[in-house]
Amino acid sequence: MVEDFVAAGEALTRLAPRKEPQGEVPPWLDSAIQEYVRNVLPGDAPMLEALRRLQADTYAEAE
Repeated sequence: MVEDFVAAGEALTRLAPRKEPQGEVPPWLDSAIQEYVRNVLPGDAPMLEALRRLQADTYAEAE
């Protein structure tokens, strides 16, 4: 039991099992991702907004 979200995040870093790296992306998945990026992503407004927010967060953390 923890008192707040900060404490919960700290507890999770100690308690959650560590994942092993997944390795390479299989060629069939890479092809599917590239197809999505070329043909679907340009019209996927919610995903484009999510990517913009993630990019903004990444830059904010680097400062």
